[in-house]
Amino acid sequence: MFRGRPIICLLPYKPASLPADLNAGFETAYTKKDDWEVSPVDTIIQAGTAAAVDWSKVGLCTYRNNLNKVLLTPVSLDNEWAVDACFWGGTLFLDINKAGNQEYPNQDKFVYYGYKFEALCTGQDHVDSSSEFAVLVQYRLGSHSVLMAAEIDCAKEEGDGPDGGRPYVELKTYKMPAHSRAVAIMYKDKHPRWWLQSFLAGVTTLVLGARNHTGQLLKVPGQ
Repeated sequence: MFRGRPIICLLPYKPASLPADLNAGFETAYTKKDDWEVSPVDTIIQAGTAAAVDWSKVGLCTYRNNLNKVLLTPVSLDNEWAVDACFWGGTLFLDINKAGNQEYPNQDKFVYYGYKFEALCTGQDHVDSSSEFAVLVQYRLGSHSVLMAAEIDCAKEEGDGPDGGRPYVELKTYKMPAHSRAVAIMYKDKHPRWWLQSFLAGVTTLVLGARNHTGQLLKVPGQ
């Protein structure tokens, strides 16, 4: 499954030094993930098989990305999405389909801001979006038995996390709202996404980095 790639370890969370320039390294210290690169659901199947998962007890096998799309539909009716699905042996396998993904001006730079924040919070000088640490989670979602893979940004050094491990941490950046309408939009659009993404993978801590319009990281609430 990881042939030809180094093993990625889950890094500990370290509070970022403020203020910080999220633009730093964009041209000189950034390994970007190929736009065409998509991990097929086969990767989860291989990992689950290696972990001796009982497939007769798995009703749904998917990446978290697909569940984000489906479960956020009630609060984002204007956003189109698609998933590829295959039902085999009593299990529904969902694959990622990028149809409906929207592009926007300066998208590469804004995406980089998120990766740079992750690097700042894990003590990394080089930003690398081509590799990630992922967990395989098996749980029940309503009446459905789910086997799901999800990327984890980092973890706390201390505390009780899933299966006795360290508590997971999700890292997000956002542009500081300039007026009350922007605040309302953030609560309506971003907060449900942040909560759902964390909830599905058992992430108990969400660390938010507030930036201004030029990419300067100015505030991390609670830090």
